[in-house]
Amino acid sequence: MKRLYKIILFILCLFFLGLVLFALIYLRTGLSRAGALMPSAATVQAVPRSSPTPTPTPALVLTPSTPDPTPEPTPEPTPTPGIFLKESEEIEWPCGIPFRDPGFTALGRDGEDISAEVTVTGEVTPWHTGDYTLTYALPGGADIDSVQRTVHVVPQKRKEAVRPATGTICLTYIDTPSEPTEELLTLLKRDEVKATFFISTYQTEFLDLLPKIAEDGHELGIYFPDMSWYSGEEGVLEHCLSEIVRMQEIIYEKTGRYAKFIRFYGGTPNARYLAVRMPGEFDELYQTMHDMGLLVFDWNLEVDVAEVTAKISSNFTHPTKPYDYVVAMQQNFRRQSVLAVPEMIRWGKEKGYTFSPLEDTFPEVLFGQEEYIPPSPEPEIDITKPETAAKLKDVSPEAAELALATIDSAFAALESEFNSMMTDFD
Repeated sequence: MKRLYKIILFILCLFFLGLVLFALIYLRTGLSRAGALMPSAATVQAVPRSSPTPTPTPALVLTPSTPDPTPEPTPEPTPTPGIFLKESEEIEWPCGIPFRDPGFTALGRDGEDISAEVTVTGEVTPWHTGDYTLTYALPGGADIDSVQRTVHVVPQKRKEAVRPATGTICLTYIDTPSEPTEELLTLLKRDEVKATFFISTYQTEFLDLLPKIAEDGHELGIYFPDMSWYSGEEGVLEHCLSEIVRMQEIIYEKTGRYAKFIRFYGGTPNARYLAVRMPGEFDELYQTMHDMGLLVFDWNLEVDVAEVTAKISSNFTHPTKPYDYVVAMQQNFRRQSVLAVPEMIRWGKEKGYTFSPLEDTFPEVLFGQEEYIPPSPEPEIDITKPETAAKLKDVSPEAAELALATIDSAFAALESEFNSMMTDFD
């Protein structure tokens, strides 16, 4: 049995040995064939190298898709020809403010701008309330319809009057701006006092000071020294009203705001004098001032004279009735008015008074009465007597006498005050 195992083991060893020999012979034969196919090293060095020719890549053929059709641009419609008003066809405009047309645009048949060819007919009188019509049309009978705008000039709303606290001093200056105005502004700013400047536009060389007045926080009024008001000629009322609107335009261009107050040359007695000669004129003027948003202010204290503090003390101790606040008037074109300001402010502050510009809620201060009451019609009388004119216009004889005084005598009085004051300064 053992012998049989040995024979089987020997046969297996021979079998595996044969497999090994077979594998070696096979590998050797394969290597020989591979060597015959490869060039020798010498052959490789003798043959110059050349770039291999790339195998051409077949072109990719794409079948084009049908693109979406480009939409045709929508033609812009030709603008409708016509005249087109900016803002509304019906507007309200505040009385007393220079009228400015809101504007318009005109387009022709081909859409071209033909605004420059439009003519505007009609006129707005901004100092009279009422309805006005403006017509916008093309000349030469163009086949474009004209259009109209209605302008309602309406009265400006007046604020409810609120009396300032007792002991309020309102410094006001007329004939401004003038040569001493810049010095006056410096003094007021130093003492932190605001005042009211009544602007007179006939001194055009000083109008560049208006922005400074407004920037410093002072109030603006109109001082109306137009002497044509006292001529009594026909149409003088319209002239004066148009001048007031013109002054408003100048003030607005310089400061960006309009004046709130107005003062007449010599105060309302002088303006009433015209009403004596031309009944009804001052009544219409006074009402128109309110429609224009202007409050009329005279004064109850004049401080352009000597003994400034004594005069202030007298007026504050016994204020002019029915006023319990002081509206002080100074003439800005006189330098002595400017020199009196520091002392006046010092005295007022020491006594506990408050300085304030005029406000559009303060009740008006008019000579002889708290609020103007239009007179009742009376037959013509002799106006050469002050007491008669005073009775007609319900003012004191003293105020009427001032109104009837001549310009020469008024300037003589001013000269006398000036000489007296200069003597005190000396």
